[in-house]
Amino acid sequence: PFYYEDQVKLFVYNHSMDVKDPIYMEEISNQINKISFSLKRRMLVLCTSYKQTLAFRKLLEPVFKRDNRCLIIQKPGISRNLMVRNYLEHTHSVLIGTSSFWEGVDFPGDKVEVLCIVKTPFDNPYDPMIRSQIEDYTKHGENAFLKYQVPEAAMKLRQGFGRLIRNMNDSGICIIMDTRLCHRKYGKIILDSLPVKPIPYQYVEKLISDSQKFF
Repeated sequence: PFYYEDQVKLFVYNHSMDVKDPIYMEEISNQINKISFSLKRRMLVLCTSYKQTLAFRKLLEPVFKRDNRCLIIQKPGISRNLMVRNYLEHTHSVLIGTSSFWEGVDFPGDKVEVLCIVKTPFDNPYDPMIRSQIEDYTKHGENAFLKYQVPEAAMKLRQGFGRLIRNMNDSGICIIMDTRLCHRKYGKIILDSLPVKPIPYQYVEKLISDSQKFF
């Protein structure tokens, strides 16, 4: 029973850049840095792989260290609770995590005011369980991607989106940085599954300006 239109602004990155292009992660890192620096609010960044967290470590750590800003990036062997504790000790911290942060973590109030979703959380098609499901749909003459993979991704995206608004007093912005959602047919299906209308953006400066007005 949330008033999403009043509580949330949802932005989607509308650009021709391919998410598989090496420049993509550099651009997203640049955006995260600018958003964090300008808005000065706690930010949670959800990744879909450890490869992305490693890329952010390489690209963002030197910048944040230079400015003496708090950046916490998930890595194997570090407990989620410890990361969350460190994150909450700073008012403008950025926490970058994967898998376990998409669900089952509560950040009410101002603990997350900016949520960034790097890519749509599609299941790995090479996972044996996922592959068997895809084969089952195909065997019955159905489009496994549209009937199974897209709805699953939409459900996981909603779970990630849910990290932002946990009660009636929460507010914040969600930024989905996956350029495919503005250019592929399945993008509309996924975006329509969210409870608020997306605002496409091309330049991070405009996003920052709109977010400052919202806050």
